[in-house]
Amino acid sequence: MAPKTILIDARGLNYLKETGINVYTLNILHILNSIATEYTTQIQFMGIKDEVKKSLITKYPWLADYITASISLKQYLGIPKLIQPFFSNKLISALLELSLFVFPRSFFDWIWRPQAGNLIIWQPLHKALPIHPSTKHYITSIHDLYALKNSNGLLMAEIIREHKRNLTKTVTRATIILAVSYATGFDVQRFLTNSSNKIKVVYSGYPNSQLSSQTQHISTPRTRNRPKKYFLCISGIEPRKNWFNIVLAHHYNNLHRSDYECSLLLVGIPVNQKYYQDIKALINQQKIDNVTIIENATDEEKNTLLQHCIGLVYASLYEGFGFPILEAFRFNKPVITSQVSSMPEIARTGGMLVNPFDIVDIANAMHILSQDSQFRDSLICQIPQIRNQFGWDENIRFWREILSSG
Repeated sequence: MAPKTILIDARGLNYLKETGINVYTLNILHILNSIATEYTTQIQFMGIKDEVKKSLITKYPWLADYITASISLKQYLGIPKLIQPFFSNKLISALLELSLFVFPRSFFDWIWRPQAGNLIIWQPLHKALPIHPSTKHYITSIHDLYALKNSNGLLMAEIIREHKRNLTKTVTRATIILAVSYATGFDVQRFLTNSSNKIKVVYSGYPNSQLSSQTQHISTPRTRNRPKKYFLCISGIEPRKNWFNIVLAHHYNNLHRSDYECSLLLVGIPVNQKYYQDIKALINQQKIDNVTIIENATDEEKNTLLQHCIGLVYASLYEGFGFPILEAFRFNKPVITSQVSSMPEIARTGGMLVNPFDIVDIANAMHILSQDSQFRDSLICQIPQIRNQFGWDENIRFWREILSSG
């Protein structure tokens, strides 16, 4: 069998903050790293910026060899080194669009000189342009179609147009579309393609469950000073994560339920600074003294906070999967999550489903979960069975099939 090369479009790792896409990407890379040698397969990274390589190697030492030997998009396309400075990212994108979608496919190989051979391309960052006109295995992972489904003005129109254009082109070229949930798979079929035979749903496993260095618990001032009884919310700080309504729901209970004695801890990384400032302004204006924001928490701090919380509140407006739900289940914690997109599919019977736009609905769920210990225990009893249905074994089987095929 001829040696294979897996070319991984690693541009998403340039964004060092731990997004769901990057957690997924790193776990798949861990799988490929462990099985590639069995199939005489070389792994080649493409698109990692020089300025982030050191940070990635420090955090993920097992990736060092791949990161050190990674190539740029310009190198992959065979642009001579002397003229690379004249090719901006915008110019390359425009030329790629012409050679991929306007001229015949043979034009691509005439203009560019991509790596030849038995090539498998995996593109985990689904919002980027495809980088090859055709190959036997062009695999793209689709995490969510938030930019396409957005109807509430949370994203700028030009971002929506760009994502739709790139996503449409990516799924057109892909030979396999990996959807991380059935909800995302249905969205892909509805918004982007009728080629349902291309779509394969493969669930993710627990975030970082394969990256053992990130599973420890740790005591820090931020975790030692935690309230005695609290709900936890973990997500990026941006409008679709719906912190505004979660805070208002918590405050509703403060004002209207005398037996509600819970605090709320909001743990996240600022993605949208304006929204972050709006959340802090809301807390100050309403004088809500039992809400605490913990910014840029480590994985170890998050684990400690999860271990001691009443439950997770994850009433997002839209998700393609929902890693925080599995993070809570890992510690047998029930969740309050939204009745939309993928969240019911992941939470199943281990959580309470709410309307994310209805503050009272969220408040009622928080009140019930904090007061009714028998009901809470009934949810917890369901979690081990649900937890067993999410792991990385299915992803391992998928990649073994790809690598063993001719």
